[in-house]
Amino acid sequence: MKIITDWHPDGGLGHFTKELGLAGWEDSKLARNLPFEDWWDIQVEVLDYTENYVVTLHDAEGVSVGGVVLIPAYDAQVGKALSVWHQFLRTEHRGSAKLWREVLRASEDCARHAGLRFIIWTHRDEKSGRVFLKHKEV
Repeated sequence: MKIITDWHPDGGLGHFTKELGLAGWEDSKLARNLPFEDWWDIQVEVLDYTENYVVTLHDAEGVSVGGVVLIPAYDAQVGKALSVWHQFLRTEHRGSAKLWREVLRASEDCARHAGLRFIIWTHRDEKSGRVFLKHKEV
């Protein structure tokens, strides 16, 4: 697997393709509250104009199989941080802690590049419908 990190100071989606978005949407009970096209339009609208980092995993053929989208945000606990807007991995590539460690390392590099000390991401419990915030100091 190859990791590609894109920084979009003026917004943009980079390697975060509509096909990859569909895989994430299909995997999220919460996201599926909206029809895919409506959900995708929101992603494009927000990310096209918001500074962001996109860390994507690519297979041997160069196809994006997962990754994270990170945006600068403010958190009530730690102040300015890099927030994970999306995180997912195609089903056939799940179960590899090594892949996610690599993505996390690349995300930490993004936080350092942005001059931020924390990464914040959500963890959703699909059964209960609850969403938790997790913080990682870099």
